[in-house]
Amino acid sequence: MEEIKQLKEIVKTLREKYGKKFTLDGNLVGDIGEVLVEKAYGIKPYNPNKHTHDGKEIATGKKVQIKSSFVGACYISLTHNIPDYLLCVTINDKGEPEELYNGSFKFLIDNYKNDKTGEPIKGNARGFATLSGNKLKKINQRVPKDQKIKKIDGR
Repeated sequence: MEEIKQLKEIVKTLREKYGKKFTLDGNLVGDIGEVLVEKAYGIKPYNPNKHTHDGKEIATGKKVQIKSSFVGACYISLTHNIPDYLLCVTINDKGEPEELYNGSFKFLIDNYKNDKTGEPIKGNARGFATLSGNKLKKINQRVPKDQKIKKIDGR
């Protein structure tokens, strides 16, 4: 198929330009999100990526893990590779990162409760959880501004 050839050429160009793998699987979404967030928030990527943090904010040195999706949710580990700061975004139809959560990992875990039971969030058997984008946005509104990774344009 011609589209597959085009996609592979695009991936090759992205690899050369940004130095990331851009593998044609779930990692592709993560790599796209990382590049968009790095540019929008002034994050210097670790090369190669670390398991816990993808990079650090240039202005403050805050270590950040970036999570992205096209479906408005965030998939995180609750048991290992716990980051200092977490930036979860969904990539909107314009190809821009839309912030779901921006703040310390601890703040998120302390404030994310199960709607039905009121209990803290629990992961699956491997310690991973998918977090609702709507709920992340609500918690994000409560994160103090001085605890957020700032966008380059100051917002």
